[in-house]
Amino acid sequence: MTDKYLVCVAKNRIQIWDMCNWNVVLEAKAFGTLFYDDGFIYLADRNIPRVAVFTIDDIIRDGQILN
Repeated sequence: MTDKYLVCVAKNRIQIWDMCNWNVVLEAKAFGTLFYDDGFIYLADRNIPRVAVFTIDDIIRDGQILN
C-alpha cells in the first residue's frame, strides 16, 4: 500500500486499487511469488532465473505487469 494505491493479490489475480476513488486501476494474472515493499513490487517465478522489480507507477503507466 502506498499513499495513492492499494495492491491486492487474491485468487491468482493482482489488483491495484486507486485509494482516492476505490476503482481498480489494473488487474493481471498473478504468477510465482509476489513481494511488496515500500512502493516496489518484486515478482519471482521459479521457472525463470531472475526476479522482476517494478514500481506501482511503472505498472500503471505501462498497463501491464510484465513486458
